[in-house]
Amino acid sequence: MRLNVKFIASILILFFVYSLGRAQIDPKDPLGSAFRVSQRAKVRAKLPSRSSAVFFSGGFKSQAEGMTEPRHFIAEANFHYLTGLNLPDAVLVILQAPMTLPEGQVDEVLFLPDNHDQVLKLMGDEYKGKFALHSGTLAIRPATQFRKFCMEVLGPDEMQTVFAYPFSSSDYRKRGELAYTDLGEIFFTNLAPGFPFDPAAQYYYREILRADTSAMRALGQRVNAYLSYYPTVRRDPILNAFNQARTPGDLASVQAQIRAIKIDLIGLQEIMTQMRITKAAGEIAVVDAASKLAMRALDRSAVGKPAGHTEQQIQSTAEYFVRYNGGQVPVMTRVASGNNAALPYYNRCDDTIPGKGNVIVDVTASWQHYFGRITRTLPAQGRFEGKDLELYSTLRSIHNAAIQACKPGVRPSAVLGTAQSGFDDAVKRLDLSTSPAKGVVRVFDISPIGLEINEFAAPSSLEPGMAFVVETAIYIQGDNAIKAEWRNRAAVLRDVVLITENGNRVLTSGFTTDPGGIEALLNRIEKLPLE
Repeated sequence: MRLNVKFIASILILFFVYSLGRAQIDPKDPLGSAFRVSQRAKVRAKLPSRSSAVFFSGGFKSQAEGMTEPRHFIAEANFHYLTGLNLPDAVLVILQAPMTLPEGQVDEVLFLPDNHDQVLKLMGDEYKGKFALHSGTLAIRPATQFRKFCMEVLGPDEMQTVFAYPFSSSDYRKRGELAYTDLGEIFFTNLAPGFPFDPAAQYYYREILRADTSAMRALGQRVNAYLSYYPTVRRDPILNAFNQARTPGDLASVQAQIRAIKIDLIGLQEIMTQMRITKAAGEIAVVDAASKLAMRALDRSAVGKPAGHTEQQIQSTAEYFVRYNGGQVPVMTRVASGNNAALPYYNRCDDTIPGKGNVIVDVTASWQHYFGRITRTLPAQGRFEGKDLELYSTLRSIHNAAIQACKPGVRPSAVLGTAQSGFDDAVKRLDLSTSPAKGVVRVFDISPIGLEINEFAAPSSLEPGMAFVVETAIYIQGDNAIKAEWRNRAAVLRDVVLITENGNRVLTSGFTTDPGGIEALLNRIEKLPLE
């Protein structure tokens, strides 16, 4: 007996979507469903009673005029962290306690855009109301039901607080209007539509709740400065009311309005920062892979003496290697040579590399949504010489000392202090300027890296499982105060450093910083792919 082909296809696709409902992961997700489920459970455990957490995946930003290639979509980091999904216009809702919904006992609801419902399309049916899929306590619904869900489930008084991870309306207002700004319109019918909730404003809300009449004036001045900073932007009505408050009764009225607000745009960010700042073993492996991809791309572009090539050739070689090997280039590769090298923000990459001087190459790669980054200083002529060698060697010693200072329990400010003292000593010893430090730009930065290139502000102390980009740079510009032999020179080093139980591991150490090692790489008998 011949089975109906359409029926078989439908069964196979149903099984696939059922599997998606169980795992909620991209088929290429290297971390797997168990990690995503456990992280969502951790979020739930951190939520206060009678609350929920809302995560938006984001939407495509408007296409820039003149662009011919669609922009690559990358889901918002927290949404991807908890689901493994990389699709626009989706929403994840985590409920602090299970609720009885038509699907059954549910503590998570994943809203997916209707056009991803390939099963119903292939079966010839139109969407009738809900996905008939849920696994465990996860329900999957169409994105067009999110607004209704907010009003019927999140809106009633029994749901005390809705923690949302914000998007500005300019970044995200697409199908279903799944933007956090719409939550204000849903929950606060007494306020004007589009109530401009803003995370920065909610930090002030917290201070207002703690304030008494003696603190009103000083806090009011800060609030007024905030409201006046962008005069063309609509003023937050609650802060505006506080700005006009004069009496204890006025203050009490504003505090009552704040307590009545169900939406919290700050608490969820704090929860996610605490969770994501320390990486699980699987995450560390992906950060390592991304870092090595960036490192190998730089290695591939550092074949042959840079002199005579264009900056764009070096840039193109590195970016081609990343993409060819399945990665993404989230930040344009920066190649700066000649006088350009002394410009901290130079990124045009449109000059021919001169016969001498240092060449700065900064490569960023993304692999499975995690970032890696590396920067090296290369000698244009294939050998470090003279003042360029002296400057580079000095910077390298500062960079190495800073990395050695990266240990568990150490405060980032202490690492900064190590670099700062090294810079102070170097400026004096090299005798760069007739005026102390004038025309010399010194840069040291230690910033967490993971699902974002600059993931969070540096934590209070370094702990095992944290990954950082450590950058050390010195730019000597063409200022008249700079001695002639030092003008328009630069050296930059940037590495990804993982804090371990016993110290640290440099994930980009495979590309040496040793001057002789770099010279050996440049003098390999190979050609650039574009030659």
